[in-house]
Amino acid sequence: EAFPSESVAKENAALLALKQTQGSLPLERKLPEPYRSTWLAMGAATAKKEPAKLPRKGSKNNLEEAAAAAPEKPSIVVPTMDRAHASRAEADRARRAKEAVRNQRTHAREARKRANP
Repeated sequence: EAFPSESVAKENAALLALKQTQGSLPLERKLPEPYRSTWLAMGAATAKKEPAKLPRKGSKNNLEEAAAAAPEKPSIVVPTMDRAHASRAEADRARRAKEAVRNQRTHAREARKRANP
């Protein structure tokens, strides 16, 4: 698509990249009007795509036909964290929840022992 200037082209390219990475979020609520309509148009265009038809079960080369029929997806790199919790508060909440479950089990076990000597 041709754009009137290089800056408008760059902004639309950035909007397209945002759509590919955060497409499931309703960002049209935050975007100003020229970008809001573009965002909604991109969402309508992706919703109109038909799903790929997979081959029947009885065919000889099921895997090859399925691979040929399936659309290619861009490889997505999912960033991972080097630790289990994002913050100390989150770690404390998880630790307290784990302790609460352990305490419940201990109290239930002790109650059963007291009830059945």
